[in-house]
Amino acid sequence: MQHEAVAVDPEDGTAYLTEDNGPHSGFYRFQPNDRSGRIGSLEAGGTLEMLKVKGAECADLRAPDQGAQYAVEWVPIEDPDKDPETLSEIASGIPLLRGSGRSGPYLQGEALGAARFARGEGCVAHAGTIYMVDTAGGAARKGVVWAYEPTSERLTALFVSPGEEAANHPDNITVSNRGGILVCEDGGSFTNAAGDFVGARLLAISGQGEATIFAENNTRLDRPPRGRASIRPGDYRGGEFTGACFAPDGRTMFVNIQTPGITVAITGPFERIGL
Repeated sequence: MQHEAVAVDPEDGTAYLTEDNGPHSGFYRFQPNDRSGRIGSLEAGGTLEMLKVKGAECADLRAPDQGAQYAVEWVPIEDPDKDPETLSEIASGIPLLRGSGRSGPYLQGEALGAARFARGEGCVAHAGTIYMVDTAGGAARKGVVWAYEPTSERLTALFVSPGEEAANHPDNITVSNRGGILVCEDGGSFTNAAGDFVGARLLAISGQGEATIFAENNTRLDRPPRGRASIRPGDYRGGEFTGACFAPDGRTMFVNIQTPGITVAITGPFERIGL
């Protein structure tokens, strides 16, 4: 299974996992036998399950309408270590280790009617809701932000990108103390309809499914940063934002620009754009 992100629900210790294996990706949950959250508690094992839409066999959720809601349930994955669809050798004489096609867990879930996503990416738990990103979802294949509510077993397509100008492959996701949703783009730079160059962005997603530009990557280096001779000068505006998270007090947000490898701290007030 091509694991991507995991979010642990602090209410009951359930871990939710995304799978980045387009175009056959599932959304999973792991219910641990030991829910204490202590170091090593997951070694006690548990149950892996895959999300299924109630009353629909193998529902294709790769291109939902914004606001679409689904009643869901979970089907068991009896053998989490089952081999994927295809195994091949990395080099002559080396055992079959390289997997491709549908993963072993996905194949089992599919046999029980579980739902299909395009490419699962970021996942975060906040205030009783699990937010999950399908970076290649939607009719435009530019990304979907899903909201799953465990208490009601309801899945909602909170935001569906109509095109790269709205959102260009959201990836990592975080939520502020006030419940504001922020996503990191992984689509690189592009030129918009007006002919303007647009670097990779951080986007705020409202509860009404509207995307607002919070920050844009305009990193261009004409010389290596002090003490970092290995970082070459160049145009890094297409470098994706990653790992956005808020400090416990909510006043500072930290985020990385993957290439060339920069971490920045951004201070509020974030509430001006709903964060």
